[in-house]
Amino acid sequence: MGFSLSKLIDSLFGNKATRDYKEIKPIVDQIVAIEPEIQKLTDDQLRAKVDEIKAYLQEKVKSTREEIAALKEKIQQTEIDKREPIFEAIDKKEATVLDIFEEGLKEMLP
Repeated sequence: MGFSLSKLIDSLFGNKATRDYKEIKPIVDQIVAIEPEIQKLTDDQLRAKVDEIKAYLQEKVKSTREEIAALKEKIQQTEIDKREPIFEAIDKKEATVLDIFEEGLKEMLP
């Protein structure tokens, strides 16, 4: 019987699949808990629910998107050699939009 370092490490820390499972298990349990409620919904009700989630997310990013639009307008009125900071600000705002979407989706889970 040979000594296996990987088996020793797995027994101490678990493998990636086990860690991933432990991480998502609470979410899976929540989904399983609401499954009967979701199954009762018609296709139209499910579509409406998806539209509701989309509207919620769009509302969360509305002000940031308005700021991006204002910055894009400002670019048109700014000399070419002075536009770089504005482009950087737009990039940061767009990254913020993605973070807000991710946060909102986490709130909506399951």
